[in-house]
Amino acid sequence: MFYGDSFVTIDTKGRTKIPARFREELGDKFFLMRGFDLCVSVYPAERFEKLKESFLKMKTSDEAYRIMSRRILGSVQEVEIDAQGRLSISPTLREFAKFKEEIHVLGTGDHIELWDKDEYERYYENYCTGDIFAEASKSLEF
Repeated sequence: MFYGDSFVTIDTKGRTKIPARFREELGDKFFLMRGFDLCVSVYPAERFEKLKESFLKMKTSDEAYRIMSRRILGSVQEVEIDAQGRLSISPTLREFAKFKEEIHVLGTGDHIELWDKDEYERYYENYCTGDIFAEASKSLEF
């Protein structure tokens, strides 16, 4: 399970490092894609296979399939870490997530999310505090 957070930088070529504690669980090969919010989701290969199975169960004639497949599958990037411990994020994903210099890396259970630092601060302020958070927290049993 992925949890916790870190901050990393991204260079002008879209290269960044995933913190070591996250890399160990990701494995040698993993997948990047558009997240449900303005982030890049990072899935280990095993979890990505389950996501693919979900798509295979959908009917391609369904509008929901077409919307989800274009948003999610259309952005998938298979990634491996280079010799310097970096990964390269495609220009499409960098633009989508509005990456500038600093990336907030978040463990979110079965995957990791990469957020532009400023975008995450805005998101957190709007959704992870107050009434919205209180309502969302009702879904947890602890």
